[in-house]
Amino acid sequence: VAGIAGIGLLIWLGSAIIADITYRLKPAKAGVAARAARLPAPMIGMWTAHFGMVVFLAGAIGNGLFATEVVVRAMPGDVIDIAGRQMTLRTVEARQGPNYITETAVIELREDGRMLAVLTPEKRFYTAERQTTTEAAIRPRISGDDYAVLGDGTAETGYTLRLYRKPLVSWIWAGAGIMAIGGAVAGIARARRRPLSTRAARPADNAYDTGSTAENDDDAAQKAGV
Repeated sequence: VAGIAGIGLLIWLGSAIIADITYRLKPAKAGVAARAARLPAPMIGMWTAHFGMVVFLAGAIGNGLFATEVVVRAMPGDVIDIAGRQMTLRTVEARQGPNYITETAVIELREDGRMLAVLTPEKRFYTAERQTTTEAAIRPRISGDDYAVLGDGTAETGYTLRLYRKPLVSWIWAGAGIMAIGGAVAGIARARRRPLSTRAARPADNAYDTGSTAENDDDAAQKAGV
């Protein structure tokens, strides 16, 4: 239900933006380019922010409806299917870092037999702090991100792997960035216009003050004459 509502909101918002742009840029004597050049910056900022919201919603809906998570206990050489792709755990090896020791998994990601990437998630043990951290391996793409996380295990008993496929998740961050840009454009444009209206009002105020001063001088002169 939430997915259907989200798709409906996405279609409505996208249609509203397209309809508004079409209405304001419809052909006229001046031409579309000339009309676009005269559009106020706050309106362009509003369109940009709304477009960012469409991108954000598309990412959130795609990730929410089609995200896949697989948690398995795998031995080196095992192949795990996830969202139509194959992840093969080749090996888990110990490596020495600057101030830590790692267990690093080597995972091959394939689709239809074609190699896409090699993911290397890690577990790090910091010797000085005596702390263990997990470093996920991420393959970001515009169509979606692939994640791999290495859990506990040994070569004899196998290793726990958390594997994720998150479609369109990068669209969420892109949409948020576009919304921020649109808001900044609209806000800066309004801030630049505000001082102009303030300066335009000052001459009238000064004229009022000058007139009041002149009237006071006339009253003082009349009293002196009397």
